[in-house]
Amino acid sequence: MKTFFSILICVGVAFTMNAQNLIRVNANPTADADYTVLQTAIDNANAGDTIYVETEGGSVGSASVDKQLTFIGKGYYLNEQDSTYQSVSTHAIQVNFNATLPANPHGSKFIGLEITGMTDIRANNITFEKCKIDYIQLNYGGSNYYNSGLSVIQCSVASMTSSTLNLPVNNLFISNSILDDVDYIKCTSNCLFVNNQIGNNSGPNSSIIAVVESMIFENNIFLDAVPSNSSNPASNNQFHNNVFVNLPTNFTTNGIGNIAATSASLFVGGTGSDAQYQLSTTSPAKGAGLNGVDCGPFGGATPYVLSGLPDLPRVFKIITGFGPNVNQMNVNVKATTNK
Repeated sequence: MKTFFSILICVGVAFTMNAQNLIRVNANPTADADYTVLQTAIDNANAGDTIYVETEGGSVGSASVDKQLTFIGKGYYLNEQDSTYQSVSTHAIQVNFNATLPANPHGSKFIGLEITGMTDIRANNITFEKCKIDYIQLNYGGSNYYNSGLSVIQCSVASMTSSTLNLPVNNLFISNSILDDVDYIKCTSNCLFVNNQIGNNSGPNSSIIAVVESMIFENNIFLDAVPSNSSNPASNNQFHNNVFVNLPTNFTTNGIGNIAATSASLFVGGTGSDAQYQLSTTSPAKGAGLNGVDCGPFGGATPYVLSGLPDLPRVFKIITGFGPNVNQMNVNVKATTNK
């Protein structure tokens, strides 16, 4: 199989040691990838394989996942990065799950991808890491109903909600992410929101958390958001060491260490899609979390990574030339990593 960047295959193997195969998908036929269509790559993959998705070459289509796979992309907002990145728009993919037996997508992982449309979580133990996602819907109420083990880490998510409160989730872990909207989610056990930003700077009521039950919120920043509304009150939640632009008044029994702040005092600002939410040097969110960590997505053990750049070496310049004899070629490779 070919590598992500047609070079440094040994690095790719080290990154995914448990994978059976490394598969490369690029819509550009001149890229010499294994496949030009993502679904074809999935259909021909084995459980445990890793698929590198290169969408700057054009749309590779959607993904209907029916086996445990790892998908790795190049990130998003790449035009906001330095000049070593290609300043072209990447294409988003649509992700669907098929868990009808004998299909088994449980445990699949998505890294550094832009995912468009609604993503119904129809499988257990799914992980999204460093992804930009339009819409995550929990508790799909059809025949393929699963509700356990979703992890969303270092992601930018426009909306996260549930199809119904009658199908609660468990083992939900949301960390170091930027979430515009979160509501209508009920938890039975082990649901934690830690070091996230909920809401955005688009204006008042950009995010309202309604009917969120039995969650633990730690070290988050809530922008123009409240943990309940008058018609659908939240219940049985715990709020510890969060920063609120609008600090609720009913935190006498279910929260400690929460503080109020203005949006203007929190961030560096600017025009960067995610960079604007980095904490300023004087931000009241600095050190306000449990054990003195910074609140928000850029604090804690796994800080948010701008543009969702994956932890893979990136070759940005190759210089070739003739060596001292006709049988020799000099190659100079310049690469960097986000580690």
